[in-house]
Amino acid sequence: MDVPHTNMIEGTMMRSQTARIKAIPVRVKPVTAAVATALGSLAGQSIAVAAELPDELVVTATRRDSTVQEVPYSIAAIGENALRDFNIDNLSGIAQYTAGLSQVDQGARDGNLLIIRGLNADSINSPEFLNNDNDRVSTYYGETPVYINLLPIDVQRVEILRGPQGTIYGARSLSGTVRVTPNKPDTAEFTVDAHVGVDNTSQSDDNGREADVVINAPLIEDTLALRALLGYKYEAGYIDYNYLLPDPGFSCVEPGWTTGCSADGFLSEEDANYIRTRSAGASLLWTPTDELDVTLSWRQQDRSSGGRNINSQRALRNIEIVRGIDLDNGRYVSGLRYTEPNSRQNDIYNLEITWDNALGELVSSTSVTNYKADGRRDQTDFLLDQEYGYEDFPDFSAFSREQYDDRVFTQEFRLVSDNEGPINYLLGAWLQDSDYFVRSREFSPFAGTTPTTYDNKTFDKRRETALFGEVGFDVTDNLNLLVGARWFDYEAKFRDCTTFGGDVDDPANCTPNFDFDKEDDNDVLGKFTASLQLADNIKTYATFSQGYSTGKVNNGTISNAPRYVEPERTDNYEVGLKGNWLDNSVRLNAALFLIDWKDIQLSGFDSAPPFTQVQRNVGEAESQGLELDLEAQLTDNLLLAAGYAYTDAELTTGCNELVIAAGLDPLDPFAPTDICGLGFEEIQSGDRLPGSPEHQGYLRATYFRSLSSDVDFRATYGVTHQSDVLTKVGVGGSDCCRDDGERLGGFTLHNVSASIATGNVEATLYVDNLTNKYAVTGVREDRANIRTVGANDVTVRRYFENVIRPRTVGIDLRIKVR
Repeated sequence: MDVPHTNMIEGTMMRSQTARIKAIPVRVKPVTAAVATALGSLAGQSIAVAAELPDELVVTATRRDSTVQEVPYSIAAIGENALRDFNIDNLSGIAQYTAGLSQVDQGARDGNLLIIRGLNADSINSPEFLNNDNDRVSTYYGETPVYINLLPIDVQRVEILRGPQGTIYGARSLSGTVRVTPNKPDTAEFTVDAHVGVDNTSQSDDNGREADVVINAPLIEDTLALRALLGYKYEAGYIDYNYLLPDPGFSCVEPGWTTGCSADGFLSEEDANYIRTRSAGASLLWTPTDELDVTLSWRQQDRSSGGRNINSQRALRNIEIVRGIDLDNGRYVSGLRYTEPNSRQNDIYNLEITWDNALGELVSSTSVTNYKADGRRDQTDFLLDQEYGYEDFPDFSAFSREQYDDRVFTQEFRLVSDNEGPINYLLGAWLQDSDYFVRSREFSPFAGTTPTTYDNKTFDKRRETALFGEVGFDVTDNLNLLVGARWFDYEAKFRDCTTFGGDVDDPANCTPNFDFDKEDDNDVLGKFTASLQLADNIKTYATFSQGYSTGKVNNGTISNAPRYVEPERTDNYEVGLKGNWLDNSVRLNAALFLIDWKDIQLSGFDSAPPFTQVQRNVGEAESQGLELDLEAQLTDNLLLAAGYAYTDAELTTGCNELVIAAGLDPLDPFAPTDICGLGFEEIQSGDRLPGSPEHQGYLRATYFRSLSSDVDFRATYGVTHQSDVLTKVGVGGSDCCRDDGERLGGFTLHNVSASIATGNVEATLYVDNLTNKYAVTGVREDRANIRTVGANDVTVRRYFENVIRPRTVGIDLRIKVR
């Protein structure tokens, strides 16, 4: 019998080809330890160990099938089995195990910010219900450009393309691209993958549970196949909302203040930040000939959450001091007055047609994405902070309701030559139409009614067209040169309608009053790469690539900021080395990069009342650093994967330079500094960019062995680390930060698992956040917002901290049927 190949890096326990059985990684909780004993009685075959590193994952970052080692720029890939082994089930987990990629994790309720190579200038704040808050990182599900924090059910791999990818991936690839690739239907074999799991999180009184099933069914052998998935996951909450108003409009809004309203008597909702996710999908593959493939697919994720991953510890302590009372101000307690439920639904539709012909592979990808969201948030502290007079009413409170409806149509055509011959090419055309709608309404309960005090509708329509291409030349057998370019034309239409108690649809309340305000732009991006094969398993390369993000339109009521904010641009210079070493037992890749970032879009405020938040172009920044990726087989049974990134990202243009560029005197005390963008404080050259750590790394270890001819054992250990992160643009050096920003401390997380597999069944016990580490990952506003207002010294609780999930212990059971 042939010895089966074992993908040890990905942690797969592969059976022989003839057995047609693949044990799937699972996680097991302590209460089911007896499962391992029971599994030992089931039939199975023993595992065989490879003598060297296994073949790499196939990636399609270049729009061709290749490997990480073949791609001439910095790329990382995480396969299906590694996602399972290390319990990676969201973008935050992907970022923890990818050097150079970071995420400001503020919980599933919000559209969390992705950052590659430190390219972010936005202050860390709560993004509320936005679906896509990642204008500088393009994200894909299959062939569809869409941002979604997707549960990786039936996902083949995740690719992380580090560095600007503007020529192929267009807008939002300013700093890089994240691609999630789903499994496709198989016309040859019927399979069922079933999975169930339970877990328990410290600080939670409830248990999490999940179940999903994936069915692959050939309908016509080698011609037609259907693949479908269905899943449910409930993640128990661990944040308690202990100060909810029992009778809004009559209840005191602050503990200890009982004059003029009912006694405290606050309600409490434990574990309010639960997450409930329903997943569904179907994909139909039709291959009428060997040259033609047609795939029609749909993927839906319906997610609801009950609250935020926050604590209000600092604000509650301030109330204790002012009122002279004791409160529950623990690390997992929210001080908000209303629960903040949110629901969001993503639907992704795609039709992909691939035709192999004499010129190469012609691909048509047609996508439609729909996103709907509906949620509520506590608005009380925002209005108290404005000091409109509400702070003198002991029973004043307010909440808002946000509704989103985004629809995006994308069409891409591309022709890709095969890899044979000295010249290869990629040619493409792109069209995207986007229609974004947001409605925000504010309600202030009093005297038994709930009137609308503020109503806003925002309409944002965008169209982008582009032509792109790349051509590669084999100068010699070992030297390849590649040049690429992308021309794009971008058009934005914007309309904003606002009223305070009136008719929001009355044109008199809209800017502009009729039709839409329009802006457009166009430009050309370039790319050049030289790659040199030094030996069979060693390659070096040098790359220049460019990226951009789309322009933005400011609200028409502002007075001291431009209506249209120019697109951002990046120029990336990168050199790298990729190789397999020590008789293919070690795979080590390294990259050095320098990125010039121009026309940075930075949030600030209009200098005239009501001090509306606006965007401005505020000069330039620079990011430079190092990325390392390592895979090593230490013994026949032990494999290691590790990564490290150092990123130094800072502004190279300060406020003085911006004032001079505006034709003003920086020494003039009356020169307006609001053009500098960040609140009302000047930015300076050398200021560190916020949101991402300077140092980031991870280590994944996988050990496995055969316990008998029937039973295999696997254990995994993962550790991730990131250094401190700034919440706002930071002062150069050790001080921090501009405009009352702060430094969030770095932290290290440990995860472990152990699996027993036999036959087509596998059970796994896992522990995430093994040491029960407490860490802050984000904030809303800044500590200066914790203050008292009004004659009665009401504490504004607008500031809070986002916290990571405490230790979670769980069990998974997976069964694969063929």
